[in-house]
Amino acid sequence: MQLEELTISRRGKFVVIEHPIYQIEFNLSKGTWNYNNKSGKTIIKNAFSQIQLNDGTTLKTSDPGFREFHTEPLKNDEYGFFQSLRFSYETNKTFERQNINEPTGPDESNNNLESEQNSNNSADTSKDNINDDSDGSDGTGLRIHTYLTCYVDHPYILLKVSVENLNSSPICLSNLTLIDISSQQGLVQLGGHPSQYHLFLKFPPISPNSSTYRKIYDGYHLHNDNTLLPCQDGILHDTESRTALIFGFLSADRWWPSVQVGYQVSKRKSPQGITSWALYHDCEDKECKSNEEITSETGYLDFSEDATSSYLRFLARLAADSGNNKSLMSQSSDYVDSHTYSGWSFSYESMKDGLNAEKISEQVDSIANNPLFKSGLAGKIGYIHLDSGWQDHIHVEVDSKRLPDSMKPVVDHIHAKGFNAGISVDPFSIESNSELVQKHPNICLRPNNVQQSSDDKKTKQDVPDDPVEVHLPSRTNPLSILDASHPETKRHVKKLIKKIVDEWGYDFIKADFSSYTSGMMSIASNVTWYDNSLTSTELYRLAVQILTDAIDATENDVLLAGYNMIECVSIGSIPFNYPLIHQKNVENSDKWHHQSGTKHRISRYTGYLGTNKTFRNNVYGNLLIDVPRPVNEAIVEVTAAALSGSAVLCANLPTTLSKPRAEIVSKLFPLTGKAATPIDRYDEPFPKILHLPIETPTESWHLIGTFNWKDQQDDLYLDLDLIGLNPNKDYLVHDFWMCQYLGTVSKKVTLLNIPPRSVKLLCIREQQDVPQLLSTDMHYTQGSVEILSAGWDSHSQSYLLICQPPRQCDGNIFIHVPDNYIPKGLSAFGSDYEYSWDQPIFQVSFKATESLIHVSVQFMQTSGGSQKD
Repeated sequence: MQLEELTISRRGKFVVIEHPIYQIEFNLSKGTWNYNNKSGKTIIKNAFSQIQLNDGTTLKTSDPGFREFHTEPLKNDEYGFFQSLRFSYETNKTFERQNINEPTGPDESNNNLESEQNSNNSADTSKDNINDDSDGSDGTGLRIHTYLTCYVDHPYILLKVSVENLNSSPICLSNLTLIDISSQQGLVQLGGHPSQYHLFLKFPPISPNSSTYRKIYDGYHLHNDNTLLPCQDGILHDTESRTALIFGFLSADRWWPSVQVGYQVSKRKSPQGITSWALYHDCEDKECKSNEEITSETGYLDFSEDATSSYLRFLARLAADSGNNKSLMSQSSDYVDSHTYSGWSFSYESMKDGLNAEKISEQVDSIANNPLFKSGLAGKIGYIHLDSGWQDHIHVEVDSKRLPDSMKPVVDHIHAKGFNAGISVDPFSIESNSELVQKHPNICLRPNNVQQSSDDKKTKQDVPDDPVEVHLPSRTNPLSILDASHPETKRHVKKLIKKIVDEWGYDFIKADFSSYTSGMMSIASNVTWYDNSLTSTELYRLAVQILTDAIDATENDVLLAGYNMIECVSIGSIPFNYPLIHQKNVENSDKWHHQSGTKHRISRYTGYLGTNKTFRNNVYGNLLIDVPRPVNEAIVEVTAAALSGSAVLCANLPTTLSKPRAEIVSKLFPLTGKAATPIDRYDEPFPKILHLPIETPTESWHLIGTFNWKDQQDDLYLDLDLIGLNPNKDYLVHDFWMCQYLGTVSKKVTLLNIPPRSVKLLCIREQQDVPQLLSTDMHYTQGSVEILSAGWDSHSQSYLLICQPPRQCDGNIFIHVPDNYIPKGLSAFGSDYEYSWDQPIFQVSFKATESLIHVSVQFMQTSGGSQKD
């Protein structure tokens, strides 16, 4: 774009920002602003900023007062040229400092402050007199600044709000709202009626519905019921107009980002939009001193394209601002970028009597001796992971009854069999009567009515209460939470990590953050910590920093994964992420539709597909695919895991896993690290179509996962242009799991009567006029791993192919033959083989081998005609 395409002008009471993608109109008379799309349609109407003090006082930029605006010169940063504007509102009220301990959320009432009286009490000024002492202010109130940043080459805007205290005494902030539309005339209107809208919110895993679709219906209202449930970002998508509003936060340095969304039924005949929507912070009674200015985190707004493109743009900006555009973690970025994490996970749930040394060795030997997973081949399992059940009751020490020789012999055996070793631990949970707590009474989070001293010395006036105890997921007994701001906590965590890595020899640590998410966040308003100058967000960030510092201090290299983390505060710190909260075992009859079951888990996981290799590698989760689970549901799980492009762990016991199910899951490995894109994520509550393009040095093709979540048959209609294919060309379609050629298509793929609770993994290749590779059944990508080279030799009229099976198993290669060719002869070596010819498919079948397989299929070209039925 040209610099002149971003303009700012004054039109009476309006300040107008014009961009080729949007227009912003700031009404200096009312203190509100509108956000219009490139066609002039108002998307956000009558937005304002507001603050709330801890005495309950709420001030809005639409209240009576003094208003002015200021424009900065055009500047340039790594994202290009941008224009910054500041809209200031000042009240002349004087405020006394009060201590109120119960902050509330953004005002949800319908206050009609946009009246003539409000307009008459306002003033319009420009940047020329922003510092003029004759502006009518007596300097005894508060000033709210709304900062907008608009880029020339980007369609999004950045938003900040600050509070400047002009009083002679401090005030305490309860909430700071960047943008709100809850006034009588405020709306967010995308296109049609809100009943057509789909809402997606990025909540942390502690929410049972994190990252899931929410239906907008009459009376719907998501508000600040729990100020400790942060929301990184959200997408409001209109399924009729296919337009979307992307909103969120680029930072979470001090306060948790939060959202408020609501829709109330209206008597208006015209379509009504969202009537309550806000981006805000709970400021935890932050003190703002006299003449001090406190600024919010950075907000993000984008209304320009389809939801997928816009959201990916948001993620790219979020990653860049977090320092993740080049690496995930300095210590292990090269490894994470070039490897994937696959393995077997053992827990007390899979081994009913708990993990003991003998059982672990038995399972490790079973994997090592299984030709489907042995460590010498490409499709090997990389890690053996001890998830839960190895610990003593305090969740840190080894259970001496199960592992009498401690942990090192177990890890040595895992290494000796060619695997890396992984382990799960919660470094911040502890029993309240433990030796560490007895020695350092202030080391845990405690009730907030306790006055802490600056050291650990007890006095008659300062005898700490017992630590607060919480019930954490998958824990039998309540536990206390180590205070990350206490100096002794850092020493304790460093000692623990050093033991796990340098003494025991583990290569991978899964750190459970449940103590600081499910635990601390549920009680944060009622507890205090050693350094009470920190907000709860800063305390959580400090816990992450303590853990990563402990990892960096180890002598041996180790990869770190986070479980039950809050993503917005953990970006850039931890290379692997378990985005799904621990799922309890669900009875098989309920496993499909249960909130913790297959389709809900996969639906939630699709919200993380865009962040793979951007922020970190996401771990799909534990696969449970063995009988008595129906084979169709097992294939759904494996397909979703394959298309996730992330780390995958198997949770069934290797010694009891049936051979047919083992063969199914083996087709996952090696993982490629490439994540699919949900084509219909924002249109369907449970995405049905996942698209993954595959590219090798010699060829490119497309994988399509089509899921039927229903309990009855369903049909699929997929326009090829939705996945970037030319609708005027012909494409070959093959079903991976059924090993079935489905024919040649153009413009659209149509599949009828797809069985219930099932998936089809389609391979789509552009049709050529000579014999070509159609598919294989050895790896889910159908050619990128197992086919080293393949192509047509016009001189010998032969199709030449070299295959390296990723495991010791039988395999099949499918070659598509045009009508004017017929096979003439086959030569192959490296394995025993068979072949069959069922026009137009020539199939070559191999026996299990570790050798390279060379194939040459000679063809004869005919002059025309077709085969007689």
